[in-house]
Order: sequence, then C-alpha cells, then structure tokens
Amino acid sequence: MGNNMNEGWVKLYRSLLDHPRFRDGAWLKVWLFLLCRATHAAYRVVFEGKDTMLQPGQLITSRQTIVDFCKVERSKVERILKKLESEHQIEQLTTSACRLITITNWDRYQRSEQPIEQQVSNDRATSEQRVSTHKNGKKVENDKNHTVTPWPGAEVVEAWNSAGLMKCVKVTDKRREHLNARLKSPFFVQHWRQALTIISESDFCQGRGTRGWKANFDWFIRSDDAVTNAVEGKYGGPVISTQTQKFNPVPPPVSILTEVSP
Repeated sequence: MGNNMNEGWVKLYRSLLDHPRFRDGAWLKVWLFLLCRATHAAYRVVFEGKDTMLQPGQLITSRQTIVDFCKVERSKVERILKKLESEHQIEQLTTSACRLITITNWDRYQRSEQPIEQQVSNDRATSEQRVSTHKNGKKVENDKNHTVTPWPGAEVVEAWNSAGLMKCVKVTDKRREHLNARLKSPFFVQHWRQALTIISESDFCQGRGTRGWKANFDWFIRSDDAVTNAVEGKYGGPVISTQTQKFNPVPPPVSILTEVSP
C-alpha cells in the first residue's frame, strides 16, 4: 500500500488455533485486519474534526474499508465487530463517517519485545545520532534528546474502559490534568488497579444502590479519595492492606491472545 502499511509485524499466539471461531474465515480476516492496522506508537490525528492522540492498539477505519479489504459482506462485518466488542476484544467509538477502534490488552500482548531497526552513522557524534523506527508503516525519527514516550495515563484509561464501567470516550485536557496529578501520587500508582477491580464489582458503584449513582472516570481520577475508599472497603469487597506491594486483580476478559508455552 502507498504508506508502507504492510511493513512491521504483530505477535500471534498459538492458542488462536483453539479459538471456536478460528475456522470462520470472515471472522479471522477481520480480526487480523484490526491487529495489522492498529498503530504501534502514539501520534496525533484528526478525528471528528478534533485533534486526537491515537494510542498504541488503536486505529481509525470504517466498516466499508473493512468490507473492501477483507471481501466480507457488510452485515457480516458488523456482526463480527459487535461480537468482538461484546467479548471485550475491542472497543468502538462510531461516527457517521468512521469509527475509532481500540484493541483491548494491546499493551499486554503486543508492546513487549518489539523490534527496532536502528540506523546509526558511525561518523557522527553521539549527540547527532538518530533512531529510525519502521513499524506498521509509520516511520518515526526521534532525536536522542527528543524521544516520543507513550503517555502513562493511557494504561489507566484502557483499564477503566475494560472494567465494565461508564466509558471514558475522550481524554479531555481537564481529564489529562487530573490523571497526571494522580500518577504523581505514590498511593494512587500502587493501588489504582486493585481499587478498579473492587469498583467494577461493587453494586453501589455499578448503579445498583438505592440512589442509582454510577461511578464514572472523572470521579475516579479527581482525587485519591476513590482509590482510598475502595481499598478500605467502603464500596464492598475485601479490605486491601495499604502495605501490600503486589496484588493480582481479577484476570482480564478472555482473550484469543492468551499466551501459551512453546
């Protein structure tokens, strides 16, 4: 394709062979299309007329694009996308013209051990060295002192949107400000994952209380209170010791990308 979109690679796990829909050719083509078209590095795009930072594991496409590329009927493509969404394999933000698709658990299965092609000129000083990265068709040249680093808050947003709570569909400037503040809090950094697990299983936070109130992302990141109250048991569930350094949350939704031993 014109923008070298066929360059680079993605990891596939052998357990894909055991997936019940592996023999569904249409399903397999659509899933592989999404994996191969997802970006590997954050970069800015225009989505719905707004400047948007596309995160690793996301892509902007349309149903018709998938139909044309995979040679699958429109109705079949829509059913496959909805099924992937219901199984928490993807999340979708759909507009009249296109859709923003996020592949859940991308960081867990794709970000590690990614190859980097380094072209370093031996006759240049260290300060003049540049790294040229080719991945999924996007070439990024980074100066040694100007490296593009993925935003750490993306992990929190992805985990929240995978927890079955009210979705955070846009990271506004205010949300980014609040989340950056939380990520500077050692208590939040240490406990937000287990707190999120408790919140996702809490009847009160899920809107099943007498008031019908539901937890939302702004409430979660506005201060450390939400995490503190969750680990102290105020929303139900076990009380988590604040001295605990490691906590194994409820496993993520069943994924076809479950790693198996060689």
